[in-house]
Amino acid sequence: MSDTISVDVVGPSYWAYMATVMAECLEKFVAEEEIRPDQIPPAIFDGAKEFFALVLEAAGDTFPENPPASINAYVIASEALRGASRPFPATSQDLRSELEEYSQFVDRLAEPQALTRVEDKEKAETLKKFFLHLAADGESEVYERSVRFEPMPAGYRVV
Repeated sequence: MSDTISVDVVGPSYWAYMATVMAECLEKFVAEEEIRPDQIPPAIFDGAKEFFALVLEAAGDTFPENPPASINAYVIASEALRGASRPFPATSQDLRSELEEYSQFVDRLAEPQALTRVEDKEKAETLKKFFLHLAADGESEVYERSVRFEPMPAGYRVV
């Protein structure tokens, strides 16, 4: 059995629940000025890390392990970033840098720490907006499919 993820499965709807929960957690962390990893369900945290791993594979200089899923995740992330970031990065390198910063911030959520630096709060706020846009894109995808009466892709699960 293959470990590769079908491109049909990794549309925005696949990531919507993870993105919603991550946005909620980030909102709490900013309000409480403290990162508390125990507040993020492990599967959600793993999903966020998996999403950014796929995104950065497509943005990298080497050939991705699963090109369709990585490129799809990169496009999804770019669209979410378009809604969350003002101004939108001017170059592909700027876009890659912004996505790397988000990925690094997600990695930091694994350790308890104070969230008092203005830069960290701002990054948490923009990452929250990113996840909210990702969730909204996923909900839109599900709605569009239901309106057109399209079957959900194999492997799709309602959480």
